[in-house]
Amino acid sequence: MLDTCPNDVVIEGSGAQPTAEAAPVTPPPESQPTPDGPGCDQAQVDVNSAPAGELDRIIHIGPVRAADMINLRPFNSVDDLTRISGIGPARLADIKARV
Repeated sequence: MLDTCPNDVVIEGSGAQPTAEAAPVTPPPESQPTPDGPGCDQAQVDVNSAPAGELDRIIHIGPVRAADMINLRPFNSVDDLTRISGIGPARLADIKARV
């Protein structure tokens, strides 16, 4: 989900009830999951479910940071990666440039 898919936050529905005048809603086609998780392109890594070996494909993430990522899950956005020791604004910018 890096990338990483965690950049994409989906909020389904507002809870409002449709009125009688509302047009019928056609559900979107189901997405096809990829090996890295639903909604991710094959070059992306879902930081909330990928094993350590896949996480270290991300720039600036090696085995130690991959283990930290697993322990700090879940991440709600790419910006949450700053919770990992050693990931600051400059490294986060490098990561974002590649997602």
